[in-house]
Amino acid sequence: MDTTKITAFWKTKSVASFYEMANAEQKTIQPIIAKQIEGYQPQTLLDFGCGDGFIHQMIDDTIERDLFDINGEELKKDESKVKR
Repeated sequence: MDTTKITAFWKTKSVASFYEMANAEQKTIQPIIAKQIEGYQPQTLLDFGCGDGFIHQMIDDTIERDLFDINGEELKKDESKVKR
C-alpha cells in the first residue's frame, strides 16, 4: 500500500488549520482556568471530567490533584500530561 498521498495529506495547511481550531481551548480557556484555580491556593484538586488531563500541565506542582473522566482512555493515551 502506497502511503505517500496519505502522508502528504496530513502535512497540509488545511489539516494544521483544523487542528488549531480543534485545540483552541488549550490556548485560550484552559490557561485562564488554571490561573483561577491557583488563585484559590487549594491544597488538593479533583478534576472531574478532565478529558486528556492537559490543563494539569499548567497548574502548580504543589497542588495535589486527582483526575477522573468517564472516558478513561483519554488519560491513558498520553499519561505524560498528567503530573502526580
